[in-house]
Amino acid sequence: MTPGGKRPYLDFQKYKYDENKRRPFFSFGKNKKSAKNLKIFESTSPPDPLGLNIGANPFRKEVKKKISYKKIFSGLIVFGFFVAWFWTMFYLPFFDIKQVGYSGIKNLNEQEIKDLVFERFLKSGKYWHKNNFFILNTEKIAADISNNFELNDIKVEKIFPNRLQIDIREKKQSLIFCNMNGYYLLDHEGGVIKTFWQKEEIIPAELSTSTTNTSTIEQTDSITTTQPMLEEIKILKPDRKKIDTENLDLPLFCVVGEERLQKNQKNILSTDFINTIIDYQENLEKEGIGIVSYFIGQTNQWNSFEAHFGDKRWFLKLSTENTFTQIQKIKAMLNDKEKIAPTEYIDVRFGDRVFWK
Repeated sequence: MTPGGKRPYLDFQKYKYDENKRRPFFSFGKNKKSAKNLKIFESTSPPDPLGLNIGANPFRKEVKKKISYKKIFSGLIVFGFFVAWFWTMFYLPFFDIKQVGYSGIKNLNEQEIKDLVFERFLKSGKYWHKNNFFILNTEKIAADISNNFELNDIKVEKIFPNRLQIDIREKKQSLIFCNMNGYYLLDHEGGVIKTFWQKEEIIPAELSTSTTNTSTIEQTDSITTTQPMLEEIKILKPDRKKIDTENLDLPLFCVVGEERLQKNQKNILSTDFINTIIDYQENLEKEGIGIVSYFIGQTNQWNSFEAHFGDKRWFLKLSTENTFTQIQKIKAMLNDKEKIAPTEYIDVRFGDRVFWK
């Protein structure tokens, strides 16, 4: 046993070979390995059969680790900082959404959309602020509105520090119906929900006193309604200036009739027919054929109609069947450079045939 309390075979490391001290002076050309890269393998003392801890000093006192109050204090400061930051970000009223802007709402019920957004996303509880700028999820708002309303597109954007902007692009569910007496906004079921313009009703005094004039007027009306559709177009010239600005993008369908429509009047057009007109309006523009200015039809003959463009001399004769096929036929005909370009009309109502003039 050595004075240090260890057996001699544990003291061999102080006699380890030091290569740097015993290297010749002129040996600088060789690769020198640093002593710190040498792996030192300490030998372990053999186990004592009596269970004693061989090599330990029985007179050495173990030093207890002292508690570092400095580290505890620093940890509390960092924790307090994060608590203060959390409260500032999520509970400070400055970051609560106070203003919500809506744009693009034309025919949908704006109040219903506002109520949905407020009840589900902006109404705060006692302990949790759902309307916080950092908590509010714009993707969930957009998805929820889209699931409850018919939309083509929606964009929800947060504007720092407390504003929310919702831009809506409505799906066209209605159209504008016009005749000789007025322009009316129809819903997707064909009911009148708004009157844009209506001709003043004038009753001539001669109608109440002269039977001859009455018969003359009735005869004139019958002649007008039995004329071909092309002749009706010359009589009825749709004017989009009579439509409100916010509804100018809706399809305009007109007939030569003089029926005066009333608000909430139902079943002016069928839902299927309205959807067909909307499909033609959107797909003719999408396929690059042109932007339809208005459609012309005949009263009680809803299986065919005409589509007129503002920048073309010719118009289209269409039917309510196979809208996609008819549009593809028009597109193929216009792309065929060998065919003579139309100057008056293109008719695609009859099967696979295409007629033009």
